[in-house]
Amino acid sequence: MALTGDATKSADMDDIVSVTLKEFGQIDTLVNCVGDAIRKPVVKLPGSDLEGMSDEEWHFIVDINLTEAFQGCRAIGRHMLDRRKGNVINISGWAAFRGRPESAAYDASKAGVMRLTECLAQEWAPFGVRVNSIAPGSFPDPAQMSESEYQARDEGAKTQVPLGRVGRLKEIGYLSVFLASPAG
Repeated sequence: MALTGDATKSADMDDIVSVTLKEFGQIDTLVNCVGDAIRKPVVKLPGSDLEGMSDEEWHFIVDINLTEAFQGCRAIGRHMLDRRKGNVINISGWAAFRGRPESAAYDASKAGVMRLTECLAQEWAPFGVRVNSIAPGSFPDPAQMSESEYQARDEGAKTQVPLGRVGRLKEIGYLSVFLASPAG
């Protein structure tokens, strides 16, 4: 079953949950994994040609990274709490732990995902619902860049990442499956 909607809009998320419950009767796991970034300083820096971030750009990044996780959790929360069972997995990122230049909106929103996860984990645990976060490091999407760009990122990781390479997207999937399982 394929469903579409805007993950930042409560009505869309409510509709997706409703249709899914109607089709399957229950939802065991929610993975919030939408995200995007715009690399810009908050304001134009002296000597730079790069303009500062607009209100629209800020809201877009915060909405796609943080508000979507909130909307997903809120849409599914009542169902999981009533069942006293369920798993929520929010994809955050290493940026949640470290601020970087030209990344204020992204880094702040990913830190927000971590705090949201911690709050909900404590709120929902007494009702049998587990809420976890995965904070991947460098996991470029090969579909969103040229082969040479991807290879350059992978090459750079040899000296910057303990594993010596960028992460593969399927590895986040493997960890999500583990966290959703009884072993998680």
